[in-house]
Amino acid sequence: MPDPFGDLRDWGRVISKIGQLRQDGTLQENQDGLIRVLRYRFNWQLRQAALESVQSIPKPSPPLLDVLISIVGDELVELEFRLLACAAVNHVLWRSGSADGGGGLRHRAALEADTLLAVTQTPVLRAAIQRWLCWDSPPRGVESSAGSRNEVRDSPLNPRDTSSFRGPAEDEGLVLTADAQVTGAGAASMSQRIASEPLAQPVRA
Repeated sequence: MPDPFGDLRDWGRVISKIGQLRQDGTLQENQDGLIRVLRYRFNWQLRQAALESVQSIPKPSPPLLDVLISIVGDELVELEFRLLACAAVNHVLWRSGSADGGGGLRHRAALEADTLLAVTQTPVLRAAIQRWLCWDSPPRGVESSAGSRNEVRDSPLNPRDTSSFRGPAEDEGLVLTADAQVTGAGAASMSQRIASEPLAQPVRA
C-alpha cells in the first residue's frame, strides 16, 4: 500500500493523518509509512503521535517491533520517548501472543532486552525493558482494531497512567508524571515529564 503520509516536514497534516487512520481502523495496513514516521528524528510531535498510535494496530509487524526497539536503545533520544517506545513494545508483544509467528517476535525482544540490560540504564528505563519479558500480561485499555479509545485512560501508552512507568522499587522515587503539556497548532500534548531526584528535568526548546 502506498505511504499515505507524504512530506513529513508538514507535520501537522501528518499528525492529522495518523489520527484519521486510527479512527478508520486502517493503520494496520499502513505500518510501513508509520515506521518511516518513527524513524524521522526532526520533529518530536510526529514521533510522539506515531508511538502512541501503535496501540491501534491489532497485528504489529516485525519491522515495526525493530524500529521501536531501536528507539529504546538510542541514547540520543529523550528518556520520555524511550519509555513510550518501551510501552509500545509491550503492546506489540501482547498482540503477538496468540498470533502465528508471535514466538519469533517475543524471542527477538527477549534477546534485545538482554543486550540493553547488560549496560547501565536509568532505573525507570530498566524496569520498562524488563516488562518485555512479561508479555503475557495484557496491557490495560488496549484499543480495538477500529481504534476505539473507550479505556484509553488505563492504556500503557497513555500519559495519565503513571503506574506503568514506576521504577522497580517504590522507595526509589522514580515515576513519570503527566502534568506538563505542550500545545500549539497541530501539536500533540507532551506525553510525560520526568519527576525524579537523580534525573534532570528534560528541557524542551
